[in-house]
Amino acid sequence: DSTGPGRKPSYFSGQTPQMRWPEGNTQGESMDLVLEVNERFGGDLYPSADVTATADEFRKIFPSKSRPSSRAAFLFGWSGEPLWKSEFERVLSETDELLGSTDGPFFCGESFTAADIAWAPFLERYGAQLPCLH
Repeated sequence: DSTGPGRKPSYFSGQTPQMRWPEGNTQGESMDLVLEVNERFGGDLYPSADVTATADEFRKIFPSKSRPSSRAAFLFGWSGEPLWKSEFERVLSETDELLGSTDGPFFCGESFTAADIAWAPFLERYGAQLPCLH
């Protein structure tokens, strides 16, 4: 965190989350961190193989020719211009279809899973930032 007092730890670089485990190894990929936390602390975030497949649907649905920035992810093209409203509508429609294909309120049905952790930050940002663009 660069907003508080002091400097970032030396192992923290870039804008993605970083974790240094007690053994000294460092991880920085978000979903790898979720898997490791789940394994270390006995969670149930991966109850089936469908969880990983559903989390991976994100790559197919969110715009491929956009910036994956941590502050305005998938809102702007590489040119810096906002994506077309029709592109956001497509993303939201396909996301709604994916959610509607389950028997519960979460991406994999009745239980909160790693798939929800993968999708939630981007949908939250869309909810907050799309009204400012279109």
